[in-house]
Amino acid sequence: MPLSTVEYLDHKGAVELICEIDPYGSQFDELVEQTPVSRPTISLRLEQGREAGLFEREVLGSNRGTTHLHVLTDKGARLRLLFDDNGVTADYRNYKTALQRFQEKEKWVYQFIDSDPEELKPERGSVAYLHSLKNRPDYSRSENERDN
Repeated sequence: MPLSTVEYLDHKGAVELICEIDPYGSQFDELVEQTPVSRPTISLRLEQGREAGLFEREVLGSNRGTTHLHVLTDKGARLRLLFDDNGVTADYRNYKTALQRFQEKEKWVYQFIDSDPEELKPERGSVAYLHSLKNRPDYSRSENERDN
């Protein structure tokens, strides 16, 4: 039994695909590259989205090596317009950009630690780093918050 639109959107990768599929259609490999979910998840969501009436597949080319474009149906396009008009697509793109920056910084931290594992070793008997962290504006709490 096909998922309803709401049930479909509740699954990981569903909203992302609605935001990613180009109005002129997208190939599977493009979606894999652009969407921050796994290849198997994208494949499953495309199938479920077709069953829910949000996407359809169009054959691209007629010779060997035939591939498909995944395109929005009228129902899918209407949903995408709703996303666009209410900032969902823009928020998703901002999320993707932030995720990419996070992953780049995370990679840098791993490389930094790997290049000098002793860097994180605390000085014997020192609590200076924890004290410094607690005193940063992002982490400071009132006495009332600390007691709870």
